[in-house]
Amino acid sequence: MDYQLIRSNRKTLALVVTREGKLEVRAPKRISRQEIDRFVESRRGWALRHQEQARQRMAERPVLRYEIGGRLPFLGREYPVLAGEKAGFSAEGFRVREDRPIEPQLIRLFRELARKELAGRIERYAHRVGVRPSGLRITSASTRFGSCSGKNSLSFSYKLIWAAEELVDYVVVHELCHIRQHNHSAAFWQEVEAVLPDYRLREQALREFGRVYF
Repeated sequence: MDYQLIRSNRKTLALVVTREGKLEVRAPKRISRQEIDRFVESRRGWALRHQEQARQRMAERPVLRYEIGGRLPFLGREYPVLAGEKAGFSAEGFRVREDRPIEPQLIRLFRELARKELAGRIERYAHRVGVRPSGLRITSASTRFGSCSGKNSLSFSYKLIWAAEELVDYVVVHELCHIRQHNHSAAFWQEVEAVLPDYRLREQALREFGRVYF
């Protein structure tokens, strides 16, 4: 089986199927290629099954059309991309200038909307959690919705605001709770549950959203 080999200081072998359905083997630096090949072959059935699942998910992903006439998500709803005198967003949809590259305008809009939406939601929930983040950063991450640094600064992917509002709120509360608990211990989940008693349902829905858009 074809795979990408990634060697590091780790102590064990691991087989990973990427979002695109490719195989990665993560291996200790000194282990032989022959042993790696045997390891991969012993997990052939698992790998083929998960590769097929990954291909199906990729086939089901919506095509995001960054063009006039396309439709793009915002807070769980889709809005049309329209021509306008300047870039902006309203209840009618996303407006962009036709005389400039359209995708960069839309990404800039998403980042601006994300900063505004997330700042407001952080303000709303921070006092309920009993914390105050040291900063807010909007990223283009495609592998994680949000994160909390060791210095309690929060980062969120602008793509998070494609999700429904209750899922955005869940990610915000999740990261705010990490300011109190920098782990996923029982104490951390108690913090989350105190603010969002239905967090398990939101977490499951977020996973489904992530399979589609991330």
